[in-house]
Amino acid sequence: MAGQTSKDDSASRIRATALRHALDIQEKKKLQTRITDLVIEAFDLPSSPDADPARPRPSDVALFKECLGLFQASDLDDLIYERNVDNRCGYALCPKPNQKLAHDAKKVWNGKGGKDFALVDKAELERWCSKACRDRTTFVRAQLGTEPAWLRDVKQVDIKLLEEFSPDSLSESFQVSILPTTSCDIHPFENGVPCPSCIRY
Repeated sequence: MAGQTSKDDSASRIRATALRHALDIQEKKKLQTRITDLVIEAFDLPSSPDADPARPRPSDVALFKECLGLFQASDLDDLIYERNVDNRCGYALCPKPNQKLAHDAKKVWNGKGGKDFALVDKAELERWCSKACRDRTTFVRAQLGTEPAWLRDVKQVDIKLLEEFSPDSLSESFQVSILPTTSCDIHPFENGVPCPSCIRY
């Protein structure tokens, strides 16, 4: 009798483990499908052809942040790629076309001289309509989860847009150090906001 009870307990544990794995797989597939749907929804942003990415509509911001809460960097790259194929800026809240540089070379001059001179990837520049939208995307990318959505608590994610940036709120949310505190020799403050490269996570 004791042997039969032991076998029954073992079978119950196996069934419970199998059920748990099945539920985990189901949840993973559900989130993967939702992420794909969000890429499609964000592809259509912004909701107005004359939208200003510096002052986006609250409804557009809400949808974009929902996307970012589930996205990893690869998902954001998928969204940028799809928008570029449609000849649009990679930043989801911008309605403008992405840049099309006339140069045939893979590397182009960054337009700066002296110590700031650099050759940059043409393909990277052509993902955006401007440096401003590239910086906006860099800023949100730095906040994306590194683990898949099904392995983290996405309800706790609070993505900030660059226009929402303030040292106090960002430090409180992400426990970051802002460097430097006054100005940056390479990337000076613009309108009181440092460029994303000046933020250390």
